[in-house]
Amino acid sequence: MAEATVDDIFNQMVDEFKANKNKRNLIQTMTAYCSRETTTPQQIYDLKKRLEIDFSKKVNCKYCYTITPVDYGCDLREIFYDRNNTLTEGGQELLNIFETKKLPDIWHIMTDIDDTLYPNNEHGTYIAGSDSSWTQKTPYPGLRLFYNLFYKKLPNNSNYTTILSATPGCFKNSKLDDKNQLLHSILKNYGFIQGPESKLQVLSYLGNIVTNCSSQHCGLNNTYTSVNDIAGLFKLFGNTKFERFKQYISIFPEYKILFIGDNGQGDVLAGTRMLQFNDRCNVFIHKVSENGTDFKTVEEETQGIPRLNFFTNYYEVALKFRELGIFTDNDVESIKKSISVQLTFRNNTQFASLYSSIRGGKSSRKTIKKVRKYKSTRKIRKYKYKSTKKYRK
Repeated sequence: MAEATVDDIFNQMVDEFKANKNKRNLIQTMTAYCSRETTTPQQIYDLKKRLEIDFSKKVNCKYCYTITPVDYGCDLREIFYDRNNTLTEGGQELLNIFETKKLPDIWHIMTDIDDTLYPNNEHGTYIAGSDSSWTQKTPYPGLRLFYNLFYKKLPNNSNYTTILSATPGCFKNSKLDDKNQLLHSILKNYGFIQGPESKLQVLSYLGNIVTNCSSQHCGLNNTYTSVNDIAGLFKLFGNTKFERFKQYISIFPEYKILFIGDNGQGDVLAGTRMLQFNDRCNVFIHKVSENGTDFKTVEEETQGIPRLNFFTNYYEVALKFRELGIFTDNDVESIKKSISVQLTFRNNTQFASLYSSIRGGKSSRKTIKKVRKYKSTRKIRKYKYKSTKKYRK
């Protein structure tokens, strides 16, 4: 009789969860498979990845704001840890197997969404994001190329990203849905770790924030009427992300984490705690611009912390990736040119000033010249087309 494959075990776990939602049974199924002498580290990794990316969708995971049971959960991390961060019975034995039968080191990105992948302050509440340095709900310049190049550096079957978000579980399905073209267009494949499970606690903060939010400038600035509310919420987000990070690396001990977040909410707190806890991770913090001109900075508060990097654009992240041996000179130059092209098409002096590290230099001017020539040619073609169309009429 043929031995069970990764797909067989995955489908078995999906059926088991749909039947009884018993996480202990899932742990036992995985342990039986992973502990076999014939099961390789690659097969164990492939199963973990499949569970992280596809399990929630396959079981049609559902969360509620206030009545979700403490032991309910339907992604890879939640098979192991409940809402009180308690390890499922039998979980430690399986985590020990993961440690013993792990693959060689693999770089892996964990990323925030809002103000990290794209700005999101459409409603002016600062609850999602606060960055105004780029077009809302539009990926930051060079970002798609950045991820495409990064994935090419990874081992077989490792080309995906994990989102580490403050988004409540009740919105998780909408983020995983294939109809969410924006996230899929940037990251292709991704897992999703949601935010705080204490929904009532989050709602209490949000209630005060929305009530006290009297203008579009209601974030962390002088016009905000209740800084304590939003600061408390961001602290909750940061500490929750750190706890999720600890749990995640216990499941994927082969990963060297590259955490990318922003300084608009709780990512600096999360990132500094990650660095103190684990010496195999690096943290990159996007400095947001709430006024569209100057970048916020908290670098003074975090001086001297190794592996903590602040950036204003993804060219600067690419430079750091080159220092880590992930990117080559050609990769960095390609990202720089990609950003230059996008900035030129925007033709906006605000964007040009905020991305000053991209401007200048022989290659940048050359790229801009090419783009202007292309735009000029395109205008001529458009004019000829309209003239021909008018003549035909």
